[in-house]
Amino acid sequence: MESARAAVREKAGHAQGPVAIGILKSVAPIVAAPLYLAIKRELPAVTPEIVVGYSDELRQRLRASQLDIAMQVHAAHEKYAPATVLYRERLCLIGPAPLVGDRAAPLKCWWNAAARYA
Repeated sequence: MESARAAVREKAGHAQGPVAIGILKSVAPIVAAPLYLAIKRELPAVTPEIVVGYSDELRQRLRASQLDIAMQVHAAHEKYAPATVLYRERLCLIGPAPLVGDRAAPLKCWWNAAARYA
């Protein structure tokens, strides 16, 4: 949340007025309310407008200037805007043992040449 607060402050020096913030649908139930309350508490002149959506939708809205800032899954690969990593998470493969195995094993990912462990 600190990165989002910093981005809001940076938008206008002494931030005020509406700020459209795109939040990923997968984390909105956890992040949206605390972020909204933190912005209202720390930046009372700012009116946060929370928009919830999937990464591609938020990216399109950001490019169309409908959002001021947005959470993204693959923002590090985007070249149109600077990005700050908010968090990293492990990706786990879950399923029946005959399909996924019964122990952690190296998993080669098409998006990452290095082996990862599930």
